[in-house]
This record gives sequence, structure tokens and C-alpha cells, in this order.
Amino acid sequence: MTTVDRAMAAYAAGFFDGEGHITIASKTAVGARGLCYTMRVGASQNSPRPLNFLQGNWGGSISAVKRKTAAGNTTYVWTCCSKQAAQFLRDVMPYLKVKRHRALLALRFQSTLFNPGTTGHTAKYRELMALMKGEMNHLNTHKPLRLEHA
Repeated sequence: MTTVDRAMAAYAAGFFDGEGHITIASKTAVGARGLCYTMRVGASQNSPRPLNFLQGNWGGSISAVKRKTAAGNTTYVWTCCSKQAAQFLRDVMPYLKVKRHRALLALRFQSTLFNPGTTGHTAKYRELMALMKGEMNHLNTHKPLRLEHA
């Protein structure tokens, strides 16, 4: 674990299990052959305080988003990508209950990525990245009936 103690990691895991998300995103990069993939973690909240805690310990950024409600409330979103996101997941992994399987997939994805700037990805590599993204999308859209670790 980094400079984060167990109590802080446990708090972050509980908050993240309830309010967080894990995604694998893809986009076509300028001059790249095929898609580029990135793993992201994030959380949303009406108060920025818990998100400031996450950002202060694991980096990333916080943005304010105006909701599309009659009240026009502001929602704050913390987002963390790639290596920082992987460190966050490693730190909170022992305490995750709901998002444990997704976190394991995200860490497997991150460890499989080629170094930035690598060119000439094989078709097999691109297929593996697409499969992992598809698996994460499935986990995020098909809510489990029980805790993922059970």
C-alpha cells in the first residue's frame, strides 16, 4: 500500500462500492492504427468532500456537473485514469465487496496494456483489449444479484 493507511483504504472502498464506477474506454488516436484503450475509475457525489479525499490520496481530477433536474443541483465527479487508477484499486481491493470482480478485471486489463507509444499492435492484442472492454461493459450493465465476491 502507498502512504494510505488501512482505515483510509477501507473508507475509500466502502464509498467507492456505493458511489464509484470502473470503465474501460476506447478511442481512435490521431495517427494510431486501431483503437487506444484506457482504464478509468471514478465516483459521483453531491458533496465534493469525499471526492477531495480520493483526489488527495490517489490523484485524478474533480469536475462539477450541472444536473438535468428541476432543482439544477450540482454533482461532483472524481475521475482517475490508468496507473493512478490501478494504484487506487490495488489499495482498496482488500475491502471491496460490490465492485471486486470489476476491479480485478480492470487490474488485469491495466497489466496487459503495452507501453504508451507502442505501435504495431497485433490483431490478437486488439481482440484481447476489445474482449476486456466488452466484459467490463457487461459487468457494468448487468447488475449482479449478489455480491461479486461471494
